[in-house]
Amino acid sequence: MMKSKIKLRLFVVGSLTVLCALTIIVTLLFFTTPISRSLLDSDGYLRPQKIETLISAIKNGKYPPELTDSPDIARYLMDTLYDANFNQMIPPQLAQHLTLSSDLLLQLTIASKNYAEFSTILSSKIDRYDSHQQAANFVKLFSTGQKLSFLEDSIAANLLLFAVLDNSEIKLLSDESLSQIYVNAKKVKAPFGSLSSAILMSQWLNRSTVNFNRNIKKINVVMPLLNTSTDLVRLLNHRDQDVILGSINLIEKMTPKHAIPALRYTLLNSSDENVQIATLAAMAEYGTALRPHAKYLKGLLRRSSSQSVKKKVQTVLQTINGY
Repeated sequence: MMKSKIKLRLFVVGSLTVLCALTIIVTLLFFTTPISRSLLDSDGYLRPQKIETLISAIKNGKYPPELTDSPDIARYLMDTLYDANFNQMIPPQLAQHLTLSSDLLLQLTIASKNYAEFSTILSSKIDRYDSHQQAANFVKLFSTGQKLSFLEDSIAANLLLFAVLDNSEIKLLSDESLSQIYVNAKKVKAPFGSLSSAILMSQWLNRSTVNFNRNIKKINVVMPLLNTSTDLVRLLNHRDQDVILGSINLIEKMTPKHAIPALRYTLLNSSDENVQIATLAAMAEYGTALRPHAKYLKGLLRRSSSQSVKKKVQTVLQTINGY
C-alpha cells in the first residue's frame, strides 16, 4: 500500500514537472518575438522615434539593448519588406513602417561589415535571395524608364545597397550591369531619385576590388552627398582622403566630361602619392581631351620627386598623343 502511494506521488510530481516545463516552453514561444516589443507600437508598426534613435546608435558602432532583445530582427525586417504588396494602395502608417524597415535593414548590414559586435546580426539562416531578387526587379523597372512611386524608390534604394553589400550574385546587380543601367536610364530619361543614387553609390563602393572594405566604412559619409555625377566631382574636395580616392576611382570608370578641371585641381593640391597616381589614372581615360592640359603635365613630370608619379605622367602624355 505504501509503495503504491509513493508511486502515485512520484507520478503526480513527474506529471506536474512535465506540465510546468511545457507551460514554460509555450510561454517562451508565445512571448519571444523576433523584434523587441519596445520598438513596436500598439498596432505592431515600428516606432519612428525609436528606430531613428536606434539607427543613430548603430551608425556610431553601438549595440543598443533593443538589439539584444531582438533575436531575429533581420528576418523580421526582410519578411516585412518581402510580404509588402506594392501593387495596391498602401496606407501612410504602413508606408512609414516599410520605409523604417528598409532603413534599419540597410544600417544593420553596414554595421555587420564594419563592427565586430554586429558580425552575426544577419543570420546565415536567412534566405537573402528574395530580398536580392526584389531589388533586381525594381532596378529592372527603373532601367526601362518606368516611374516608381516615392515609397518604391526609397525602399528599392535600400534593398539594392543591402544586396550589393551582401555581395549578391544576381547578374542584374553586378557592377557592370548597374553601370550600364545607369547609362541607359539617362538615355530613356528615367526619373532619377533614391534608386539612381543607390546605383551610383553601389559603383562607388567598388566591391570587385580590394578597396571595397575601405569604402564600406565611408558609406554613411558619402551616401547623403552622392546623387549625380556632378556630386561625384564635388567629392574630390572632401576632407577625407578615402572619400577622395573612392570618388577618383569611380570617375575613372564613368569619365564624366566636366571632371577634367576638378581632376587637375586635385592633382595640383594633393601631395599624397596615392591620390596623385589615382588622379593620373583617371585622367588617362580622357585621352586626347587632355591636350589643353599637356603643358601642366609636363611641368609635373619635371617637378615630381616620385618615380611612380613620373611614370604615370608619361603614360598620360602618351594617351594624349594617341599612343
